Amino acid sequence: MNAEQDDGREVDPYGLAYLAMLQFTEADLSKMIGNLSDGQKARVALAKCLLSGAAVIVLDEPANHLDLMSIQVMEQALIHFPGAAITGRKC
Repeated sequence: MNAEQDDGREVDPYGLAYLAMLQFTEADLSKMIGNLSDGQKARVALAKCLLSGAAVIVLDEPANHLDLMSIQVMEQALIHFPGAAITGRKC
């Protein structure tokens, strides 16, 4: 069952759990994506991938713009992703 925000949009509790795991605060959730830092934008993109229901996700340099703690959180999120994750980096 989904809750509803003040503006009528549905809130997915599973999505909120992913965002919390990716270090978003309740205050961050009210911000427009364009107003987030590059690291936060990368974490939003990661959350979207993980919640997409895809069997495979491809991540190009997923650690860019992330601090050490965010990288560790991303690693944990990918461990729990039920599909396959392909990552790349520049040589």
